[in-house]
Amino acid sequence: MQQEIVVEEPNKITIAYNLEQTISKLKESVDLLEKNEQYNDAYALVCGIKSIVDEFHKDVTLHVSNNSKP
Repeated sequence: MQQEIVVEEPNKITIAYNLEQTISKLKESVDLLEKNEQYNDAYALVCGIKSIVDEFHKDVTLHVSNNSKP
């Protein structure tokens, strides 16, 4: 006897929302690390990560707002 596997379509709005929330939390963490400048190597790394996260967050926010319009 074979069992049928049902695969549901991913909910794009839920995925986008979860991604936006994750990026927002990451931004908060990066901002906290950025305030601790006494570790220069870590600070340089954090600044690089922050710029990437900021750009990615803008892209996700724009994408979510464009897809939520009726």
